[in-house]
Amino acid sequence: MSPKRENFNSKLGLLLAIVGSAVGLGNMWRFPYLLGSNGGSAFLIIYLVLVFILCTPITLAEYYVGRKTKKDCFRAFDDILKPGPGRIFGSILCFSAFFTISYYIVVGGWIISYFFGCFNFNTFFSADNIKHFENVAMGMGGTPASALQSTITAILFLAISAVVLCGGVVKGIEKFSKITMPVLFFLILFVAIYSCSLDGAEEGIKYLLKPDFSKVTGSTFSNALGQAFMSLSLGCGTLMTYASYSQKDSNSVRTSLLTIILDSCFAIISGLAIIPAVFAFGMVPGQGPELLFNTLPRIFTLMKGGSLVAVLFFFTVFIAALSSAISLMEVLISVVTGSGKVSRGRAVLYVTAATIITGTLCCLSFGPLNGIKLPGGTIFDFFNITSTNIFMTLGSLGLVLLVGWKLGKKDFKSVLADKTPLGSSDVFFNIMFFIVRWVAPIVIVTIMVLGFINN
Repeated sequence: MSPKRENFNSKLGLLLAIVGSAVGLGNMWRFPYLLGSNGGSAFLIIYLVLVFILCTPITLAEYYVGRKTKKDCFRAFDDILKPGPGRIFGSILCFSAFFTISYYIVVGGWIISYFFGCFNFNTFFSADNIKHFENVAMGMGGTPASALQSTITAILFLAISAVVLCGGVVKGIEKFSKITMPVLFFLILFVAIYSCSLDGAEEGIKYLLKPDFSKVTGSTFSNALGQAFMSLSLGCGTLMTYASYSQKDSNSVRTSLLTIILDSCFAIISGLAIIPAVFAFGMVPGQGPELLFNTLPRIFTLMKGGSLVAVLFFFTVFIAALSSAISLMEVLISVVTGSGKVSRGRAVLYVTAATIITGTLCCLSFGPLNGIKLPGGTIFDFFNITSTNIFMTLGSLGLVLLVGWKLGKKDFKSVLADKTPLGSSDVFFNIMFFIVRWVAPIVIVTIMVLGFINN
């Protein structure tokens, strides 16, 4: 007999928790760079088409499995397949969540260092010290002190996530989401308006939004799909887990569509918060950590009121990162407690302890363990690439194959149908199920192949 699962208290709490899972670091630093380097609005068009045409049905499919089974992702497919094959697919989602959180907390630790560094802005972010601060905060200084700081801040970030999760679904996740999500959107909107108002910001806006189809290749589609999966947390069990906590009268279709719309808006606003400021001060946007932890701090030192903007910006990034980390850990905690033999407190402890081990290895891969090379690069690179390019994609592919070919269209609608216009429409569900069954598997495999060919 399965243990009784806690449910969200309100539809708003469920929506904000799912949005919090989707809105994360991928939107804050990966999306702006990909948008600019893959043809601007040409990439944006491809991204939005994939999000709304392909990822909407996949989102509904993951929501469907969670709501239908009311089980964790490891055991959910037992209701669809035999326990053996079903748990193989469930294991892929678990590995996806675990590999992602392992490297994710490293970046979370960097954000903590930069946030506190903002309070001693003139010292740490000065032109002479910023590179040294970057090396120490990110563990790249080659000294025991820098490696120790990087590791401690990563564990601190993980510990904050664990404290929230100890409160459970309602008092922990839901309460956290109701407080932080509105704050997050107001903060990023403020920074975006300020960034776009700077002299010279027009070039950055053009960089983001002017279409350049000459830069569109097979890897552009692969990058867009990978960003869509990462941004919406598809293929790692977070949506399935949160859906298993949903109330019977929750609006599945409306919740899924609002999540996709809000996440896409946040991604675009994040680009407008970062790239125009980069161009306003005559700098070139870098990729990933270089953009967030090197280029932007230099810009803040040149900006009027830069110390305040820096505090607000890194606090925004911290909230976004924390909300996603909480959802990833909850996937694993839900699995550990799924047998009914382990309390939530112990599950949080077990998941935290395991993540400390792998997260520490990822931290040290920038310093003492930099010489260890795995497929994809360093230990950090291995966890990053494996989770994004392999587990998330395979998890989504397995999900659509199982839902599209093992389960019926009538059950798909009966579980997800609600009182919204689309939620009661036969045409809508026919289209969604057709995409899940036929289009999604073909597109996912094709874009995976194009990505390998062009990279």
